Amino acid sequence: MEHKDETDGTPEWAKRMFKSLRKARWRLLVFMFFIGVPAFGAYRLVEAFVTGQVWHERSDRWISYSSDPGRFLLEVVIWTAAVIAPVLFLIARTKYPQWTQRVIDHMQLR
Repeated sequence: MEHKDETDGTPEWAKRMFKSLRKARWRLLVFMFFIGVPAFGAYRLVEAFVTGQVWHERSDRWISYSSDPGRFLLEVVIWTAAVIAPVLFLIARTKYPQWTQRVIDHMQLR
């Protein structure tokens, strides 16, 4: 990772503050990727399978499989991918650590 020249006259307290804000941003992003989006995706999948309908935000209406099978399946596929993506990343991390290490190194701020 390339270090930037920080001799621009910025006070040390500001550099520390922005560094901590960048770390907080990455922690929030990781939390949302591993917990937030999969939890919401699981909720939407359970809702789709229990009621047989999905709420399609762009059309502001409930869609059932019988009324619009294409959109219904697209919503189910999107939320299934949201649930599975973190699991696939963890599997890739164990099987191919050199590939995922670049992503992790980029996220870590020194």
